[in-house]
Amino acid sequence: MRRFLIVGLIITALILSACGGGDTEPTPAPAEQPTTSTAEQSTTAPAEQATEAPAMADLSGKLTSAGSSALLPLIQLAATQFQQMHEGVEITVTAGGSGAGRSQVCQGQVDIGNSDVPLSDQEKTDLNCGDAVETAVAIQAFG
Repeated sequence: MRRFLIVGLIITALILSACGGGDTEPTPAPAEQPTTSTAEQSTTAPAEQATEAPAMADLSGKLTSAGSSALLPLIQLAATQFQQMHEGVEITVTAGGSGAGRSQVCQGQVDIGNSDVPLSDQEKTDLNCGDAVETAVAIQAFG
């Protein structure tokens, strides 16, 4: 189930990164203010530049996802983008409905079970979900 959580977090990160805007114009720098010279000099060293986080290690393996047909386009897009970033990863995404996704993940048939609604405590017991971890990735608005 730890893998389930990690994959959910990765998909969440992909979705959030896809939401970032890249078409905005840069903010102009403020005009320089005139400065006056003083006898005092600063003795502090310049601040260190921020470093980027290390890139994710090259990943490989297979991952299966099933469930909500309403979330299918979003999950397919996230899977496609993730596979483009990590050529060694194969992700299979299928629909079938939230109930199918919940039961298949609880039975260990798929790695990720997509659902429009969270599992109730009774469903966790009935489906024998054990220590399944739920992660909200998206909210689906129904019309």
